[in-house]
Amino acid sequence: MSSSISNKTIWGDAARNGLVLGLVTVAFTVLNSLLGNAGGAMGGVLRFIWWAVKIVGCIMLFRWFLVRFAKKNPDAEYDDTKALGLATALTSALICAAYGLADVLYIHPEAMEQAMEAAMQSYSSMLGSAEMDMLSNMTSSMPVIGFFTTIVYCFLFGLVLTFIFAPKITPKKTIFDEPDAQ
Repeated sequence: MSSSISNKTIWGDAARNGLVLGLVTVAFTVLNSLLGNAGGAMGGVLRFIWWAVKIVGCIMLFRWFLVRFAKKNPDAEYDDTKALGLATALTSALICAAYGLADVLYIHPEAMEQAMEAAMQSYSSMLGSAEMDMLSNMTSSMPVIGFFTTIVYCFLFGLVLTFIFAPKITPKKTIFDEPDAQ
């Protein structure tokens, strides 16, 4: 079966959807970091609730994008909705990863250094000098590792959501489906 919607339409919608989804995720992340200043158990509870709201909100927004696409394009098939979901996941993953990289390199560069110092202090008694040198050499690579890890994580999250929602929104056609009457 071939796609009934053009790739240009799918990628145009996916770019807008991914931008919105990525910016919503970044906004939740920024607000969560502001909640990070609230200490104690209450701060931890607030951060967890905010994280849960972010996850549920992103899932609902992602589903809404797929449903809106199917309603806007009544001739859309499963493959079209799946392509939109995957493209949206990729574009939003790029937005989230770009923010994460900017955060580590420019907004809060001291956080990465503090985390690496804490790790080195924690593991100094268990690791030899060669391992400690390797750990200290990894510090400069951590922003790039984080960037690609975020892309993979966000894309896989969108991939799973796509394979959950797309078949329900635009069911797959089988060879047993009746052809449309002309």
